[in-house]
Amino acid sequence: MTLPKPTVHFDVLVKNELPFLKGALALSSAEQERIVLDPTGESCGMASFAESYSTTYTMLRLSLMYHLNQEQVVVVGPKMQAAFAHTSLENIPIDMIRLPHPCFYVATPESQGLELWGGERTQWHQVAGCYVAKEPSPNTNSLMVLAWGAANERSLNPLDDATFWFRLDLDRWANVNGIDLEGEFSRVSSNENLRKSLGNTEYESAMTQAAEDLLREGKISYPDATTALAKTAAHRSVDLDAALKSLLGNHGKEASDQGAEYFMRGQTLEHVKRVRETARKLMRIVINSILYMNSSSAEVTQPVSFVNDRAKLRSELKRTKNPKKGRILQRRIDSLPGSRIVWVGPTIEQSNDEELDFTDGTGRRVSAHIRRGHWHTFLSGPRKIEGALVPKGQRISTLKWMPPLWIGSTVKSGSPGRTYGIRETT
Repeated sequence: MTLPKPTVHFDVLVKNELPFLKGALALSSAEQERIVLDPTGESCGMASFAESYSTTYTMLRLSLMYHLNQEQVVVVGPKMQAAFAHTSLENIPIDMIRLPHPCFYVATPESQGLELWGGERTQWHQVAGCYVAKEPSPNTNSLMVLAWGAANERSLNPLDDATFWFRLDLDRWANVNGIDLEGEFSRVSSNENLRKSLGNTEYESAMTQAAEDLLREGKISYPDATTALAKTAAHRSVDLDAALKSLLGNHGKEASDQGAEYFMRGQTLEHVKRVRETARKLMRIVINSILYMNSSSAEVTQPVSFVNDRAKLRSELKRTKNPKKGRILQRRIDSLPGSRIVWVGPTIEQSNDEELDFTDGTGRRVSAHIRRGHWHTFLSGPRKIEGALVPKGQRISTLKWMPPLWIGSTVKSGSPGRTYGIRETT
């Protein structure tokens, strides 16, 4: 099976010379950066435009962010989309949401159940991808997503499409309720075995952040606070499913198409529910793709860039004296994407389901699948002291997030591995 062809929103805008983006791309990098860093448009002289056309202004900012960050594209095919869309985003540690780039584009070719309303004339548009970025303005920890529904058979031109965006404040939704922070700090920081086990950079970084939070709030005064609080930091998590549901259910300013805008262009309450479901699924695909890419066993291709191909074609175009050949070369240049593209799970997308199934240790045939992300408790410290077993309750326990993981073979030939997992069905 061949991989489906991704469509990148930015490339469509550039090819069809969207006026406001064309003008912005003609600005210097410093001027583009001013727009990117200004969510209100006030400091860059676009306040009126940003207030009247919030979605368009957000699209401009994300397009420029994407361009300034070397136009990075992550492609998630239909099989991986389906798996990620059914993996819950409950209790995700905030520190685990590490974007591969400050702004990038997630392409979702041949998406199913991802649709945006474009109005009574064009109606529903299939989502072809979305921009994903951390809000770059100072003192914020927000995740920005702008989904794009490509032009359909009712559209008048490629720019006759649909968009929907939202901004989610991660710190606002952090869940640390019910934890005795001071007590946990005291218990962990006084554990000498835990101190000796430190060394993992990410682990220590998470503890540092949690300890600094308590120090800033005046709740602790331990002099070596940056080497403790592992468990407390691990609990600094967010239920993104619940957060997104709450955000989209309120007529606030954090998300687009809220309030009266929701019911413009012939959109009914049922349409609104459908768009909200698209936003929820898309968020799951985005976050689980990020978690999957950060896992040790992820199948992710090396970045593919068309810079060299474009340079060769341009060199050939300069040398040719044949007008017809020149037009052909120019069309080939124009058709090349300017982005750097990586695929998530390409072998999985290209294979028939039965090719990836495997046999477990009991001889039972198991279907290949995605194991959902989950918490796992790891025990550390000595198992025995002077020959006597140390009870589990007295050993050091650390909660760790296990990202979504592909279970099954990604090699068409040879003997598949024996990795165990639980099929995600909800």
